[in-house]
Amino acid sequence: MIDLLIRQALVVPVVGPVRPACDVAIDGGVIVALGSELPFAARRVIDGRERIVIPGLINAHTHLALTVCRGISHGELSALYDVMWAVEQHITAEDVADLALLGALECLRGGTTCVNDHYFFAEQVARSMATLGIRALVGHTVMASGGPWVGDGELAEALAFVTRWRGRDPLVTPTLAPHAADTTTGPWLQALYAAAEQHDALFHIHVAQTDREVAAIAARSGLSPVAYLAELGVLGPRTLAVHCTRIDDADLALLLASGCVPVYCPTVHGLRGRVLRAAELRERGARVALGTDCAAGNDDYDMLEELRQAIAGQRIIRRSASLIQPAEALAWATRDNAQALGLAGQVGVIAPGMRADLVVLRSDTPRMTPCLDPVNTLVMCAGEREVEHVIVDGRILIDAGVVTSVDERAVVRRGRAAAERVIERALRAGASLPGLARS
Repeated sequence: MIDLLIRQALVVPVVGPVRPACDVAIDGGVIVALGSELPFAARRVIDGRERIVIPGLINAHTHLALTVCRGISHGELSALYDVMWAVEQHITAEDVADLALLGALECLRGGTTCVNDHYFFAEQVARSMATLGIRALVGHTVMASGGPWVGDGELAEALAFVTRWRGRDPLVTPTLAPHAADTTTGPWLQALYAAAEQHDALFHIHVAQTDREVAAIAARSGLSPVAYLAELGVLGPRTLAVHCTRIDDADLALLLASGCVPVYCPTVHGLRGRVLRAAELRERGARVALGTDCAAGNDDYDMLEELRQAIAGQRIIRRSASLIQPAEALAWATRDNAQALGLAGQVGVIAPGMRADLVVLRSDTPRMTPCLDPVNTLVMCAGEREVEHVIVDGRILIDAGVVTSVDERAVVRRGRAAAERVIERALRAGASLPGLARS
């Protein structure tokens, strides 16, 4: 008797052809078989007729607790320097626990089964991820100066966090997460990279994301942010270089030569008017990852939406109407992101022996009808309303639209209360947040 059997679904393995009327057998958190009319008895059977099964989507860059700034970062102010930082200096560990759980639940509802988070109070973020049951990579944001939480204590906590969480939970993997080159010193970056090598962890950093960063690094070193990181010896295959929107051809060549993983956040890049040359990097062999960034700039964590934005954004900057087909975009957010995050061979494709991180989507809704080409239709049309079941490591976390691991209403209530507390503190301290005023 196996744990779970999905019967007669249209399965998109990502690697290999689409398989109509296919069964998926899951036991012990692992996909044990795919095939037509598998001869298994199961403790739970899901009827897969008029359903599409895909690998769980993977979000390669998030700041989940920044749900606190959803919807307020548009306008003339800098979303990062004037809004996020003004708010974040008033956030507490308790607030982060509630806000990160809210953000992760949003991810899960949209079919994302794995997140890569970069934020302060990583201990609380990690605990919230474990509570929800989502797969997560988590790093404690480190800043030496300039931001809301800075100093030696942040460096010490980042190093201690990796030690505490290494092997602690099978679904939570710690990373090293310096904020950026301009907000972290060279010696700190080298110390964090050395710790990443020691623990075989990812080194997750924002790179060339603002003109201010570029100017600061030029004043410090005479180099671009990409060249500066390369000179320090911290730009390598374990480096996730997020954004890279302010780079020239020389920087692009360094990214390629280093083997690092540039991370493309299509909606944020489009809204800020500067887009990573992601398709070009991929064509030239780079392992480019795909993420949403945060709700302070996106303003959501919807990876299905991000697939469409990725296709449109790259076609615009390359002036090509045929660049990146829907099937390629789906593989990017599953198989390719798994490889970029060190999860290849575990998740990202549907095959026997892989961990059972799966999403079951309805194909019988108005938005999905007619479903003449299932992969194209799914990528270009599907949204949260089509997500029916979400499975992580064999555990059903969303069952027929119902969240099973947490009380959804309580998560929303606590998240809203946390956001209200933080915004009220910021306003009391004199933060200028257009459209908001103390009540």
